[in-house]
Amino acid sequence: LFLVSPHDGGHEMFQNMAALKAPAGAGKSVVVAPTIKELVNLDGDEVLTSAPHQLAADNIKNSIGSNYTAPTVDALTKMLAGNTIPEKVRLIVVDEAGALNEKHLTLLAAAFAKRNRENPDSPIKLVMLYDPNQITPGNTSNAALDAGFLGDVSLAEKAY
Repeated sequence: LFLVSPHDGGHEMFQNMAALKAPAGAGKSVVVAPTIKELVNLDGDEVLTSAPHQLAADNIKNSIGSNYTAPTVDALTKMLAGNTIPEKVRLIVVDEAGALNEKHLTLLAAAFAKRNRENPDSPIKLVMLYDPNQITPGNTSNAALDAGFLGDVSLAEKAY
């Protein structure tokens, strides 16, 4: 599933971004994510991993074999916005993305787009892994990614 925002005057918040949806236990973190890394022939210096919570961030880091400390999604968003992603990184994998609400997803996508706009010669790809039954903040709804999420472009443009 590739996320695509409506094309409005060149706004491409979801370019270079994909989301993979599968149920818990399907192998997203331990099979698919490391396979993506191998298919595109990346080493541990070229992959940065993240998740909403530190334990999950550390787990996906170990599964993929990234050489970087795994930030939480909030910290990753700040790194992207501040253009402080390590120079060699070509791929970011966010695990447990179903736990992110629409605001967090919008800010992450906007910071990601900003980073890539500022570095057109070295764009990064972003893959989000999620379970459609992921527990969301307050456990009040389905995963935002599973609800036809397109992001709040006005929020994104105000932030970045």
